[in-house]
Amino acid sequence: MKKSVIAYWRLRKNLIIGLSLIIVALGLFGIIGDQMKWHNDKEAIDEFLINNNYSKEDYQNFRAEIEDLIKNGKGDASIETLARFDNLTAGTTTKADVRPNYLDPISVSLWTARARRNVDDESKASYVINFLPESYEAYKKVLYNFYLDKDELNLTRNSKSLYFGYTSLNNIAILSYSLLVAPILLLLVSFDQAKNLGLFFVQRGRNRNKLVFGQLVFFVGLPLFLISLLSLITHLSRGLVIPKEFANVPFEPLLLINIAYIFIALISAVYVLFIDALVGRPIYKFLTAIMGVPALSLILQNFDEPRFFLTRHILDAKLSDGVIALGLAFLILTLIFAPLIYLMNKSYSLEQDKNYIRLNFLKIPFYLLIFILVIVDLIYPTHSNKLSNELGLLVIVLAVGILLVFGFLIFRPKFEAGKLLRK
Repeated sequence: MKKSVIAYWRLRKNLIIGLSLIIVALGLFGIIGDQMKWHNDKEAIDEFLINNNYSKEDYQNFRAEIEDLIKNGKGDASIETLARFDNLTAGTTTKADVRPNYLDPISVSLWTARARRNVDDESKASYVINFLPESYEAYKKVLYNFYLDKDELNLTRNSKSLYFGYTSLNNIAILSYSLLVAPILLLLVSFDQAKNLGLFFVQRGRNRNKLVFGQLVFFVGLPLFLISLLSLITHLSRGLVIPKEFANVPFEPLLLINIAYIFIALISAVYVLFIDALVGRPIYKFLTAIMGVPALSLILQNFDEPRFFLTRHILDAKLSDGVIALGLAFLILTLIFAPLIYLMNKSYSLEQDKNYIRLNFLKIPFYLLIFILVIVDLIYPTHSNKLSNELGLLVIVLAVGILLVFGFLIFRPKFEAGKLLRK
């Protein structure tokens, strides 16, 4: 393996160095740009508070009014029952225009914690009081903080987005760029095939798996390592430009998010490598990879069980539970697909590059898979949702068209015009 990795480095060192430099540049831009943006947003926050008549005295009155509701046994009452929201003036369009509503800037915190605290209405006085610090200075510190509270971070809510539009450029550093690893890998394997690198390795006594290992090391492992390293440096440097009391970096949740993104990137890489081993021509690789994504998405949309699992146990789950679920998914998929990828690559020959499906005995199973996906994604929803005749007919025509096109591409029937004319 070592010799194969060195050989691949020599063949692709310019691409490897170029991609690495791009990742480093993105990381440095994030470190500088995001921290500069924090200072600009702090000015926007101060301007927002001044223009909307937020003040220390009024904040204390607002908090006292909510405490009075709770003391009087009205903890379940909405804060909109407060007198400050009743005196609408001429030309006023919303209650919040009359007196400052100190919940507006922290509305995201209220919403994200709502499900976790089993609250059916985030305007309840007994719930709201938990998000209003005792002093106005502490309230402003909440607004200036770079991150939400660490227990409010998960895979879908890891950024601070307040009422007045404060959003972080890269509050998870450059982790999101790890999702580009799979598309880059797809481009790379297609480029390598166009340059006959698979044949190059086979002719030198190695099988195609040695090439795939080199691709994994330099275009999956190395980018993910650099992205993770630069993300860590970004978080460690927050307090150098941002005042330390506001650079409240929640390292534990961010570490879990980092691991989750890596798992997602690795699952996507396995998907790409399986398509690369299964499919011949590069154009067909792109066709299969691109159409596979909406096919899987439609399954999630049409069936409650997989959609519920994805949202409940991964996206909106407790962060540690979501990471465990992704890790198990990666492990299971790797155990299933890694042997298949290895065996298909071991049987590689140059002639296979001209086919849609490289190995003949896999053509029928692959076409059956497409047939099942067409039924599940198109025909079944048409029947269950009782679409109009015109729309239902259009969907059926689309389904038949997909089956005919893929049938032609996979099996490539050869029409001999001369024989047909003689008959």
